[in-house]
Amino acid sequence: MIYIDDNTKDKLKKLEIDSIYFLVNFDNVITNNNSIDTWSVITSNIKLKKACMKKIEDLNFKCKSIELDSKLGFDDKCDCIKNVWKENIDLYKELNIDDNKIKRCICKKININIREGVKNFLKLTYEKNIPVIIVSDGISEIINFFLSYNNCDYDNIYIISNSILFDTDMNKIIHPLNKNESSISNDIKDLIKNKTNCILLASSINDINMLSKAKLKDSIKIVFLDKNINENFDTFLNYFNIICTHNTSFDLLVKKMNNI
Repeated sequence: MIYIDDNTKDKLKKLEIDSIYFLVNFDNVITNNNSIDTWSVITSNIKLKKACMKKIEDLNFKCKSIELDSKLGFDDKCDCIKNVWKENIDLYKELNIDDNKIKRCICKKININIREGVKNFLKLTYEKNIPVIIVSDGISEIINFFLSYNNCDYDNIYIISNSILFDTDMNKIIHPLNKNESSISNDIKDLIKNKTNCILLASSINDINMLSKAKLKDSIKIVFLDKNINENFDTFLNYFNIICTHNTSFDLLVKKMNNI
């Protein structure tokens, strides 16, 4: 099912191709609702020692605890989570992952699959020269190889994420609380500075924070709500203009938007 509010229907009719760009979360948007996240691609495909898995689980728990800590202000949470994320990245680097290992992980296709219609969608954005900016708190190399494996690594796609193959600047770490447009490089900002319409593709309420406050009101906000639909639908209506449920394909979404 695809729900589109009435105001957005009018806005879609007035959109011009040259005025838009897409701001996209990767997990459960580019991938389907049954897929694991990019970090889990490594742990699900490469045999790790119990001690290493315990460290990864502890860091994940620590991160969630910080996010839910009501005693911490937002800035303090960001600082704490950035440090935890750096520990996590360093731990993955110690696994001596290389390009070949990542390729093998993707080729196995264990619980990570592209959402139906994404290939057509990304090809269309390339042909129309529409920028697609993927901002993810996951692993950039996994995203890159995943797109390459699916033959849709076009040069209009820009990936903002974390590397496990190269040194990471602390100030450039992408974690759950800073996954937003401020992470975008100046080169990409220059590319979209004259684009007046941002279309957000999200998979959770937190993804709404990917938009700057200045663009929050006027952007078209789309979410893929594939789990606990009945319980969450009304809440998501408060944040998103378009809600896609039951593993909606991109083909159907694009068709629906074009037919309005």
